[in-house]
Amino acid sequence: MTEVLAALLGTIVGGFISWIANVYQNKSQATFDFHREFDSDVMHRSRILADQLIRKNPNDTLYEIYEKYPEESFHIWQVINFYRRLWVAINYGQVKTNLVPELFGEIFIWWYLLCFEKQYIPAYNHSQGRKQILELKKWIDKHSNKSEMDEWTRLALKKREQRISKK
Repeated sequence: MTEVLAALLGTIVGGFISWIANVYQNKSQATFDFHREFDSDVMHRSRILADQLIRKNPNDTLYEIYEKYPEESFHIWQVINFYRRLWVAINYGQVKTNLVPELFGEIFIWWYLLCFEKQYIPAYNHSQGRKQILELKKWIDKHSNKSEMDEWTRLALKKREQRISKK
């Protein structure tokens, strides 16, 4: 009887350890899949084209940009929707959260300060996407290394100032 209980306990413990390792591996894989997507040729091109469109229309909300350039604005929404999905994955525990600030924090802060804060957030005050971007910003603020966060913010604000002074 003792041998049966020991075997049963061993099976349960082994299964539990295997399950934990699988969850950990899946979260790591999902995190790096997000990063691979973000650095893909398609997404890189969308980020460049979105940035060009934002630069060309610095005083317009994203709604106004969409009205003027419905097809080209696809690239801006590509970036926004990536970050929305990243937030949902974080919120539902689908990614390895300790990797997120290092992999996505700096560029998210750049997008937030150069576009989302003044062109997206004010224009879509009741949208789910707006809420998700704001939640991701709060989360990154809370979970990032403070000195890194300060540096990311400083660099993004410097870039924003350079853009304003060129006008």
